[in-house]
Amino acid sequence: MEVAIDSNALTYLIESMEPNYFPSSDDPVLAIERISMLRIFLYAGLLFYVLPQVINEYAKIPKYDWRDIHKSTVGALLNDVQMELDHHDVCQRKRELLSLHPKDKDCQILAEAEVIGISSLLTRDDDFIKRLSSYTVVRILYPSEFWKSLNVTPGSNPKYMPAESNPLFGKTWWKI
Repeated sequence: MEVAIDSNALTYLIESMEPNYFPSSDDPVLAIERISMLRIFLYAGLLFYVLPQVINEYAKIPKYDWRDIHKSTVGALLNDVQMELDHHDVCQRKRELLSLHPKDKDCQILAEAEVIGISSLLTRDDDFIKRLSSYTVVRILYPSEFWKSLNVTPGSNPKYMPAESNPLFGKTWWKI
């Protein structure tokens, strides 16, 4: 199962790993997505794919520290797509998608996902989902929808357990 994430989903995952993150202090809608990203990572053991367009987006984050956290998280924990994409195929598909959706970056991400053979793309972008999900073989969905589709049994142990030195180790909000 190849699962890619857009830049917002990547940020949600990073924010959920922050030592001072408390879902009870977060916007409830976004907290569900952040918790879902962390649970997918820990319980399903999936190494999310980070597509070239997403790498380009986080590389432009103005705050160096925040940009560096994105880069180091992707480098250490996730699969950044290093393979050569067929540029012609990506551009052709992106043009087709732009006739359905006006956001260039969204169309680029989806075109890359299709060319690579990604099965699911996680995003919290309602417009992206609404306009493009009917026109692709890639499942475009919220992290929380993907998490529910995994049907992880309450009480299950995560595939990746945070180390005792990790701030997540002593927290219970991410456990099911």
